[in-house]
Amino acid sequence: MIKASEAVKYFNNLYSGRAVYLWGANGDVINQALCDRLYKTYGSSTYNKAYYDRKLAYGKGRIGADCSGAFRPISGFDDTAQGYYNRCVQKGKIGQIPLDKPYLVFKGKNEKKINHIGFYLGDGNVIEMKSSKDDCVKRTLKAGKWDYYGIPDWIDYGEAPAKTDLPVLRIGSTGAYVLSWQNYLTMAGFYKGALDGIYGLQTETAVRKWQSANGLVPDGVIGAKSWAKLNIH
Repeated sequence: MIKASEAVKYFNNLYSGRAVYLWGANGDVINQALCDRLYKTYGSSTYNKAYYDRKLAYGKGRIGADCSGAFRPISGFDDTAQGYYNRCVQKGKIGQIPLDKPYLVFKGKNEKKINHIGFYLGDGNVIEMKSSKDDCVKRTLKAGKWDYYGIPDWIDYGEAPAKTDLPVLRIGSTGAYVLSWQNYLTMAGFYKGALDGIYGLQTETAVRKWQSANGLVPDGVIGAKSWAKLNIH
């Protein structure tokens, strides 16, 4: 089991190290022997010799992985995106994702047709091995258009801040926590404003509507009770 902070550090290192999307790789250092082995195992009309030669030419010495393979070094096992989703101890539609901790995020037509996986950092952003064209990317949760989230049993959340440590957000608040709420409220259908991390009137109105829909006093202030609706119990 890996600590949540270490999982976040691992994916940030993948991004800062310009990890390369390499079909069949599991977080391996790219070299000739690796590319030869992957071609022998996974070679096809799409992932042909030219594909692996090209990846070697510009990615030698960097980390290579496909979307699910990127998780192998921290999960301790190899699986598909569908397999990782199936093994999550808690999961659901992306609109219900708790925003204050790192989780897995997924794409798929439904829960039985998951075809892509990424890592939500807990700050409004996701890092993923996007594709052979785009390699490792980091962007907002909303920009990735994810469909589902999942909480794995191989991440230790013991370091996660207590609910009382989460900030109270109100008119005038700014920063990553506000942006996370704006992302969440947008996906939940309550907010249609700018994703700017600024707690203005539009954000407050959306929060009031969300609070009413969730049985909370609609005061427009995100306090412990509002945070608790998004946390794991």
